[in-house]
Amino acid sequence: MANEEHLAILKRGVEAWNIWREENPTVIPNLKEADFREVKLKGAILSRTNLCKANFSGMDLRGTDLSVANLSKATLKGADLSTANLTGADLFEADLFKAKLTNAYLHGANLIGANLSEANLSGANFYKTDLSFADLSGADLSGVDLATAYVVGTDFRGVIATYETMQSSLRNC
Repeated sequence: MANEEHLAILKRGVEAWNIWREENPTVIPNLKEADFREVKLKGAILSRTNLCKANFSGMDLRGTDLSVANLSKATLKGADLSTANLTGADLFEADLFKAKLTNAYLHGANLIGANLSEANLSGANFYKTDLSFADLSGADLSGVDLATAYVVGTDFRGVIATYETMQSSLRNC
């Protein structure tokens, strides 16, 4: 369960939260299992935060810093993560069905078993990202380079992609 003090600070708004994070750099916030659907988080500093099993369905998370955050088993259905920083984030078995990750930075992220079906991933950076056993069926991979991504057992059925994208992913199988 989420730490009530941390949740209360976040509910005061992104500006108050970001100031608190800057003043408390050694604290690792615990927002596990929180439901954020009624909270505005666009631009929030959520790096190094426990967000395991949190609910972000349909949320605007553009430009949010989620680097090295634990988002395992989180629900991000239909969330807009465009330009979000997900460097090193743990998205193990996260549900990103129809999420928008246009130009998102996923360097080294763990997306093992994640549901990315029908997600818009165009222009996303997947450098050394683990997409093993992820469901990318029907996802838009336009302009994506998967040459350094791990794609063992990944479901690519019906993806929208350029020839170059698929060639780079096939080299990695």
